[in-house]
Amino acid sequence: MNQDSNSGESKLTKDFDFKKEFFKYFYYWKFFVGSLIFSLLVSFTILRYTSKVYKASAKIKIIDRKDSSLEIATASELISKSKINLENEIEIIKSYPILSEVIKNKKLQISVSAVGDVMTTLSLKYPFEIKLKVPIENIIGQSYNLSITNDGFEIVSDEDDLEKYNFKGNSSVKFKHNFPFEIINFDSNQYLKDNNKSYRIQFFSLDELVTLLKQKITVSQVGDESEIIKLDITSTSSKYCELVLNELISVFNLDGIHDRQLVHKRTINFVNERYSFLSMELDSIEVKKQLYKVDNNLVDFSANSEISLRKINESEDMIFSLENQISIINLLINSLNENKFDLLPTNIGIENVEINSLISDFNQNILDRNKLKQSAGTNNPSVSVLDAQITDSRANIIYSLQNQSSQLRNLKEKLSLKFFKYDDLVSNLPEKERTLRAIERNQKIKEALYLFLLQKREEAEVNYAVTEPSIKVVEYAIAEKNPISPNSLMLYSIFLFLGLFVPFITLYLLFIFNRKIFSKDQFEELNLPIPLLSEIPEIVNQSNTTINSSNERSNLAESFRVLASKLKYFAVDNKERSQVTIVTSTIKGEGKTFCAVNLAFTKASLGKKVLLIGCDLHNPQIHSYIDVEKDEAGLVNFLVDNKFNWKKSMRNSKKMESCDILIAGQIPPNPAQLLNNGNFKILLDEARDIYDHIIVDTPPCLLVSDTLTLSDFADLVLFVVRCNHTNVNVLEFLRDSYNKGLIKHNSMIVLNGLGATNSYGYGYAYNYSYGYGYNYSYNYNYGYGYEYKSE
Repeated sequence: MNQDSNSGESKLTKDFDFKKEFFKYFYYWKFFVGSLIFSLLVSFTILRYTSKVYKASAKIKIIDRKDSSLEIATASELISKSKINLENEIEIIKSYPILSEVIKNKKLQISVSAVGDVMTTLSLKYPFEIKLKVPIENIIGQSYNLSITNDGFEIVSDEDDLEKYNFKGNSSVKFKHNFPFEIINFDSNQYLKDNNKSYRIQFFSLDELVTLLKQKITVSQVGDESEIIKLDITSTSSKYCELVLNELISVFNLDGIHDRQLVHKRTINFVNERYSFLSMELDSIEVKKQLYKVDNNLVDFSANSEISLRKINESEDMIFSLENQISIINLLINSLNENKFDLLPTNIGIENVEINSLISDFNQNILDRNKLKQSAGTNNPSVSVLDAQITDSRANIIYSLQNQSSQLRNLKEKLSLKFFKYDDLVSNLPEKERTLRAIERNQKIKEALYLFLLQKREEAEVNYAVTEPSIKVVEYAIAEKNPISPNSLMLYSIFLFLGLFVPFITLYLLFIFNRKIFSKDQFEELNLPIPLLSEIPEIVNQSNTTINSSNERSNLAESFRVLASKLKYFAVDNKERSQVTIVTSTIKGEGKTFCAVNLAFTKASLGKKVLLIGCDLHNPQIHSYIDVEKDEAGLVNFLVDNKFNWKKSMRNSKKMESCDILIAGQIPPNPAQLLNNGNFKILLDEARDIYDHIIVDTPPCLLVSDTLTLSDFADLVLFVVRCNHTNVNVLEFLRDSYNKGLIKHNSMIVLNGLGATNSYGYGYAYNYSYGYGYNYSYNYNYGYGYEYKSE
């Protein structure tokens, strides 16, 4: 089996001749060159008239809030991972508030395009300034065209051509017009330098531009574990891409800074509210202390026991600290009960890591809820989810604060008992002094809380003033120098490929479905029993289709000389007997008359006396070569009456004097009967004594039976086959006729029009009309398309 496979492959390789196939297609090189030129022109036109699209990219890193805080990180924060949710950050970057802020900051709602001779391109730098007279919301959708004049500029409304104004100078402010804007600082020199035909001014809605930017901007994460975000944008202007991305980065950074400042701002406001209240309490205690000293004539204290006082002081300090913690917790609980969705102050002094973490998470949920509520609305399911989380977080904070407060109160009670124990030891102190000490102790507690709040307010003020960026710009927007679309190299490559592929596949299909003979090799592959005698090349110059003289050296003349030379090998044995050669074809249009005439002229040019007989009584064509009417007397007259002197009806070619021509004459209604009445044989016998060669032009043998009848009188039968005209199936008629004995062994084939392309023409009218209103029976199943089917 392997041997069979190898033999099949070797046979296939042997059968496939690359050189042959190459030159088969190479013959149509003009077709390929034309297709390539057309493809290059199409690709050049596309590149010339298609707007170029550029791409710009930028990279930013989202900074963790823990990294940017000025506060000392706790142990839990040091070991915890980043809590950055990049998916949320990506959605925020492309959110409506951010993009609308970008559009407003850069005034992108006002679009100015440079109108050139071929294309219109977006322009960011133009030689004038636009100052709106009305809100831009009132002129959305309007567009105007600005062009230069000899003494200024002209503005025309695109909606109404009659709304046209000419302005002198470099401004429209001093002129009366109905346009909703003013043009100022018009620079005519820069206008001429830019070499633009005009400028188109358009006004777009904010929503439309936001939607457009969302489509153009692509935000993606660089890696799964990365905190870097990549921003891409495409536009017809590279500068526009860089402008939008850089502004987007700036707006997004400021938005993050603003969110962080909100937390510090809330802390400042919280401290300020309690600061005013404590100031009033301190003033009240100070007045009370002063009045008590005056009323009781108290100036100084004497310490009876230094140790007791020191213990009392230590206890007092601890109680002060606990009171401070309890007061702050109570303030936070009041703030939580009063405002459900407000930010809480951070780092306010609560010495509990868990509570501080809960407050930080609560503030982050508040910020996320405000952003989502702004972009998605109050009724969004995500807002409801955040509301539930905030409610649970508030409850947890309140519960934790209450537990912390309870613990501090218990600790305070224990310290108070300890304090009273030491206080009893100072029994020698006067009652008034002890009362004054209680007032001073209360004053110290309030002062400590007052100073503590002042310190926290200063910390919050500092954090608010020096809030660090929310992002780090890894790479600002950089537009690619070459446009991403259209890709010149790819476009040229595609069209070059199409320029070669289209003609190749066209020719390939034509070769597959075209069943006509187009080369000598193809003809030889048919392996017909009738040999190929000679080839006649294609006639390029159709103005001259016959041999003019014996000295002519054209391809046509040489090919017929070769044909005439080969015919010598098939001459009759009797040298005194002239040779009769019948020239025919299978179907019409194969050039049998053309070959018969030129073969006769070639024989005559060699000094032979030649007779050319037009025996095609259905559609004679020889008369057209000698400029006579086809109805003049000729062969038909002799076939009807053998007494007719056919020699007087002879015509002589002006080109070859030794060549006589007997035309067919009037077309008879019964050609087959006339050719079979015996008169044609009489004519041939008489002509054999006079001429060296007799050449007979007969009708196509597949269409009528006349040729097969006359072949008995011929020494040689030449079948003309024409390249790119004769169908392969038609040639099966010759094989079948030969096998049946209808065609004798004295038959040869002449391949006409070798090297012909899709159009052939010799200047002749191959328009056979074999109908004539008569019903002929042809014995062959031959219909439209010249398809021969053997019986």
